[in-house]
Amino acid sequence: MDWISAVETVIETANQRNPQYVDVIDDIVAGRLHAGAIEAKYGSKDLVVSALSHVTRAVHGIGSGAVRPLADGGWYERDGDRYEVAPGLRDAWWAARNRVSA
Repeated sequence: MDWISAVETVIETANQRNPQYVDVIDDIVAGRLHAGAIEAKYGSKDLVVSALSHVTRAVHGIGSGAVRPLADGGWYERDGDRYEVAPGLRDAWWAARNRVSA
């Protein structure tokens, strides 16, 4: 999986469609907040679901259906109320986000 290209696509298209997606994914990738806290922070479960779907489409393609497990190349899993993100995506995400903020 080319996580760097996938992340670049995610950020570029999110900035065009809804820049809040990037903020939501920042929180998911950081792993500091549980799912309910992320939903409360943005005031919308729909926004969080849309952000997750946006990344899934960018990583796995349009109409890819359910998110693949991490072991099968998926980008995230939800374990109860926590998100776990693929290490490659996490590293590529922070590298890209650090370039943007620098």
